[in-house]
Amino acid sequence: MILKKILILVLLFTITHLSAKDMRIIGYKKGKSVQKVELKDKRGGKCRVRMNRSGDVIRTNCVGLTNSRGIRIVCTYKKRMCKTENEIFDFIQNHGVSTSHHRKKRTSLRQGMPYSQAREIILDDGWQGKNQRWQDIPDWGEVKEVYYDNGWREVQDCSGVGMAYCRFEFRNIKNQTLVVITEGECQRVGRVKCEKFISSWSIE
Repeated sequence: MILKKILILVLLFTITHLSAKDMRIIGYKKGKSVQKVELKDKRGGKCRVRMNRSGDVIRTNCVGLTNSRGIRIVCTYKKRMCKTENEIFDFIQNHGVSTSHHRKKRTSLRQGMPYSQAREIILDDGWQGKNQRWQDIPDWGEVKEVYYDNGWREVQDCSGVGMAYCRFEFRNIKNQTLVVITEGECQRVGRVKCEKFISSWSIE
């Protein structure tokens, strides 16, 4: 009987303590500090959890469970891989917001970072800009300034009013799209004629 209990505990430990390869942060929402974490089991099953900075689950399409101790657990389909909410929150705390699978890059991007620095990190991480054709660039406004003066061909649009948001897009080998949003009017910083600053980013 005791041996059976030990085996069950070992099995539960194995299920809920898989490596960080089974989780990745795929989205971030400014202000509320909401991050979206994707769980993946060995058979390719996936589900997602949105969690706020307090560690509360806001939304999930994972299978939700509560064990005998009242600990809340989320699992992929057929419970092939499970994580406690605390494990997911610890993962977010330790790895920060990510744009890729490479852990060294996961804590590199940050809100308020100059876009020129973020761009180097993103490109070094294997993403490629979804460049616009010069024929599609407007004759005036920040899009033209960013496109020609900075050479940031991946710019998609700029609001030009209010918070002066700009949208930049990249794609990777899996054809995922990384969207980076900047805010604030252009500022000349060093050699960059029209520096912008990161507001938020996400993978679509």
